[in-house]
Amino acid sequence: YMIALAMLLLGDRPFFWRIPSVVMGALLVFLSFFVALEVTKSENLAIVVATLVAVDPLVRNLGSLALLDIYVATFSALALFFVLRNRLKEGALLIGFASTFKFTALLATVPLVFFAIKRVAQTTRKFIDALFDTIYFLLLTVFAFAFFQVLVSVPLILYLGFDNWVQNSILGAISWHLSVKCTG
Repeated sequence: YMIALAMLLLGDRPFFWRIPSVVMGALLVFLSFFVALEVTKSENLAIVVATLVAVDPLVRNLGSLALLDIYVATFSALALFFVLRNRLKEGALLIGFASTFKFTALLATVPLVFFAIKRVAQTTRKFIDALFDTIYFLLLTVFAFAFFQVLVSVPLILYLGFDNWVQNSILGAISWHLSVKCTG
């Protein structure tokens, strides 16, 4: 939708398709600074990290093409920043939102789970509390995933019907991700 919005506002030209990606690439550099600052508490190291992200050829290429990977990276970094700030609910919601670009964003759930366990371990030593907190944030991520998938797919759902949309968009994507791509 971000690329489509740029096309709607600016015109249907390849240069305009790339503008949202350029913005996301720039945001990723800033977010990498804040994530590194949160992790290391060192402004100098955070500047080094942001600089490395800014000059990384992969980030530069993804940030200049009309591909979805830069959106996944940026929103995953934003989710990680919230998780590091102990705002796990916001992190879970952002992971769900990031998954609307590509399902690979769901991998950001791993640090969310570890931070949920860490938070419980710091306040109580009860295993059951850690288990319930972990399940809570996993379920929140799953519900955010489902909510945002349905929300951004409303035009497709109206066109295809809900059953066909689930079969083609959700189950089809999962099947593709789980299939063998290379043989021999």
